Amino acid sequence: MNRSGISMIVAMFALTMASGLARAADTAPATAPVPAVVPASPAVPADQAATAIAPASTAPNAQAPAVAADAQPAADAAKSPKPPYPLLFLWPEESAAIDQAISERDHPPATEVRAKAQAQEEAAAAAYNSGPHLPNVYVSAILDFGDGDWTVWANGLRVTPAQQSPLFHIVAVRGNAVDIVVPGAEGGRFVLQPFQTWRSRQKDVVEGIFP
Repeated sequence: MNRSGISMIVAMFALTMASGLARAADTAPATAPVPAVVPASPAVPADQAATAIAPASTAPNAQAPAVAADAQPAADAAKSPKPPYPLLFLWPEESAAIDQAISERDHPPATEVRAKAQAQEEAAAAAYNSGPHLPNVYVSAILDFGDGDWTVWANGLRVTPAQQSPLFHIVAVRGNAVDIVVPGAEGGRFVLQPFQTWRSRQKDVVEGIFP
């Protein structure tokens, strides 16, 4: 047998095998699909089931969670720059300065309180030293005989209606009290009883003898 005959036999054998495979495919039963294996989901507690199952709303008017809504204005305020205009006609720095001034007026620092008290003491001392020298007036005893007749011992002197002191004048005697006037002295009219003193610097009456 020559080469051409062998080639023809091989071609016929291949054709026969192809036809058999085609018929076998047409007559073979349909293969059932293999079910997909889905992993088991972990158990969800009953109180979280509604939240876990319910899908997120995709409606256009759905509102964001309350926490995010509350936090957003604070975040916007922190990011917002300083306003280029004053608030309530005052800049923030001016408002803070006013608040500080009010606080210092109501609760001044201790150093300021001490300095103010010292200044007042120095001013009082200066006024005391610069005033005219007037003696104190004190009364030791009073004798009222009636009908304008009296004797008063004042500043170690015996004073009567006919004999007055050059430093003060007794204008009236009323029982156990005398009305006295010191010429040229502010607040120089006063009433004294025995063992009382009018202090010329302080312009007051105190108990006791203070020459």
